[in-house]
Amino acid sequence: IQTSDAGTYHLIIGNGIVSTTSSNVTLTVYPDIYPRLAPLWSLAPGSRPYITTDTPNVPNQRFFAYNSLSNQVLLVSRIFDGATYFTNSIYVLNGDTGAELYQMNADPGIISGGLDATGGGTNLLSLNCIDVAQDGAVYAGNVDNTGNYKLYYWPSSDPSAVPQNVFSGDPSGGLMFNTPRYGDCMAVRGAGAATQVLLDDK
Repeated sequence: IQTSDAGTYHLIIGNGIVSTTSSNVTLTVYPDIYPRLAPLWSLAPGSRPYITTDTPNVPNQRFFAYNSLSNQVLLVSRIFDGATYFTNSIYVLNGDTGAELYQMNADPGIISGGLDATGGGTNLLSLNCIDVAQDGAVYAGNVDNTGNYKLYYWPSSDPSAVPQNVFSGDPSGGLMFNTPRYGDCMAVRGAGAATQVLLDDK
């Protein structure tokens, strides 16, 4: 509805022989004072090499995060080399336009492991979830059900920031009777030494 739609309206109902007219009603249009979500941009599968057309069981892009301090979208993507190895990358996009800016440092000498589709370790899921703390620090983790969940940290989403493996092991500290699967969902809150990483167990 636009402001030009304001005015007086009535309804005429008929059966082709007789008709009746309702009384008049007045429509007043007020400005919309509430914020609304509006699409900024979209990227179709296959539009970029790292935005793939996935099979039903193997989505290669599962998570993205927004860095409000830099207005950047961080997209985790993995690309299969045709054999048994997957390259895991983090692409940084402009939050306003979706334009690709650069890749974050995802050094495979630091970031490796994670489950493959059959439960092995061919780097298929060495990076999966990603999130950004309030101070702009980036956290990402693998997917694991062997008691070797890995959490990585970057001080920022800058391309020169080097990842650090800040946790390896069982997040439950051995309290779970059955080996859970960690890394399918993750959230980060807080900043600095008070940052908290929330994990589910599947």
